[in-house]
Amino acid sequence: MYRLFLMLLVQLALTVSYLTAQTDYNKVPDVTNIILINDVYIYPNAVDSFGLGDILIEGGLIKQIAKQIDLPYNAKLIKGDSTYAYPAFIDGLSHNAIPTPKRRQERPKVDFRGFPPNDVAGIQAEREAIDFVKVDEKSIENLRKNGFAIVHVVPRGRMLPGQGCIISLKGDNVEEMLLRNNNSLFFQLSGAPGVYPSTIIAVMAKWRELYKNAESYQKNQFNYNLSPVGQARPKNDVCLQAIVPATNGKMTVYAKANSAKDVYRMMALQKELGYKMILADVKQADPAIPMLKENKIGIILSMELPKEDKKKEDKKKNDEDAKEEKVQDEQTKALIERRDKSLKEYVSQASRLEKEGIPFAFSLLSGDASDVKSNLNRMIEEGLSKEEAMRSLTINAAKILGIDNITGSIEEGKLANLFLSTKPYLDKESSIKFMVVEGELKEYEIKKKKKSKSGETNKLLLGDWTYSVVVMGEENTGVFKVRESEGSLDIELIDDSDMNRTQKCEEISFEDGVLSMALTINADSNLIPISLVLDMEEDNYSGTAVVGDFGSFPIEGKKISTPEK
Repeated sequence: MYRLFLMLLVQLALTVSYLTAQTDYNKVPDVTNIILINDVYIYPNAVDSFGLGDILIEGGLIKQIAKQIDLPYNAKLIKGDSTYAYPAFIDGLSHNAIPTPKRRQERPKVDFRGFPPNDVAGIQAEREAIDFVKVDEKSIENLRKNGFAIVHVVPRGRMLPGQGCIISLKGDNVEEMLLRNNNSLFFQLSGAPGVYPSTIIAVMAKWRELYKNAESYQKNQFNYNLSPVGQARPKNDVCLQAIVPATNGKMTVYAKANSAKDVYRMMALQKELGYKMILADVKQADPAIPMLKENKIGIILSMELPKEDKKKEDKKKNDEDAKEEKVQDEQTKALIERRDKSLKEYVSQASRLEKEGIPFAFSLLSGDASDVKSNLNRMIEEGLSKEEAMRSLTINAAKILGIDNITGSIEEGKLANLFLSTKPYLDKESSIKFMVVEGELKEYEIKKKKKSKSGETNKLLLGDWTYSVVVMGEENTGVFKVRESEGSLDIELIDDSDMNRTQKCEEISFEDGVLSMALTINADSNLIPISLVLDMEEDNYSGTAVVGDFGSFPIEGKKISTPEK
């Protein structure tokens, strides 16, 4: 992990919960494709209430919605017991359902760095996301148990990773999951290390070149097919062939644009070349809101938010601790104020888009499905309406992806994609009890959170736990050693890349199944604070690693031994 954080620092300098994990569920046997869900509060468009009623599902579609429906003789009855039915969520863009590749050991050797092979340069527009989707990929079940039924999947990679597809989270094979292939062309300002294009400016220049070449390629192919006599046969170029649909308006370019600068860059390229574009995984939309509104550019915000520093907030509330704090110099105060302002703007940007009448969806490209509800509630605290919060994950996402005719709401004739929540979804105590994806029903056990007694060490934590942190498409692994010392937890971190180096964790606490801790690393003479928040469940966990002001990254692992073993 030390190597990972050092890599993060260098990259940034160069490029300026409680988990229901492994929730037990029972799949309803497919003895019939007719299901009647009765006595549920129905929210057809995730906002307006139909009231208490019944939903009849047949052949994966919503057959009927009414106040009362007679049970068909061949239907399976699901007692809603006054739960709340919402349309299932849609992930606007992510790598979910595609396994994370293992860390590359060596950089490919290239004879001419200014003209590398396309795969080394990260230019692979011909690749299709569906070829990388795995039915048993663990992120699929994590999405389902958090209310998601449909995902817009794009390949992993750098500048042009390939073409996206829309999949349903139902099916025993990839072919059954596929709703729409070649749905998008995924483009991002990510250069290739050590070869051209490596910088943002170089990536932009390369994109212009590829786009113009694709236009010429299409024209040459047309002229040759029209009259081949006397003309040399055009060379086949699978990459340019894949870009051609974007040049003629038949395919939308989904452009990843985290920062405000990236948003401006992507919009400038789109205006210059004229293709259809959706801005995706956006984290700083504020400065560009007037341009977004004027040009009617679709936008998919990042669902990832910086973790709340609960300890810091508690400390502010404690007058005695506040008096003991050292007086900071003006420069440090100004820096903290700018950071806090930036974070507040980040969390509240969804509300400003709503006020400007700009519809948006959400991306899990750099977020986790288990954080969706808590992050939505944080946005609501900063001004986003509950209605727009729910629309953003349902009908807004469906419209942006062009599939609102089949999903995004609970309507007769649409796909039976919905979930039943024990309380109104945005209630912090709500849990998803049933999930339906195209008529396929899954039931989740509602587990009660157990509070640890004050000062009591949870013996189940003791032992060795693996960890895996995914950053920039690469997996970094190691081990946490959890021991007990004088009634308190003692935790050390060991990175697989340097087994002789250990990091001592501090500020360790365990409450309501959540283990939190902090450590500080010295990366190239820079002290970087790291905070970890892990949702523990028996022999596995998942959570988030927050790296200074650089952002947060998903982390997960499992127990591999106990101290006795």
